[in-house]
Amino acid sequence: MNRQPLNPNAQGWASQNDRQFFLRHPGRQYRCRRPLPGESDGDRGQVILVIRITEDMRIRAAVDGMTDLVGASDEELADVVNDLVGPR
Repeated sequence: MNRQPLNPNAQGWASQNDRQFFLRHPGRQYRCRRPLPGESDGDRGQVILVIRITEDMRIRAAVDGMTDLVGASDEELADVVNDLVGPR
């Protein structure tokens, strides 16, 4: 496993990066991207799944093994989130 050192500034950079993405794409609710340098200590197969809850609130989760979803549509990502969360 190729571990990277975590950078204490990376979370702020990631938050700003995701905020800007959703401002540029106001119709989107989901985003799947590669981790920013120092954001994650995961291996190269890890992605960051970002879900916009409200205009000013997002959640991020590191997910392993889903690199094919980077750049996926909202519909594809919504299906993945529903599969991960399962029925309520």
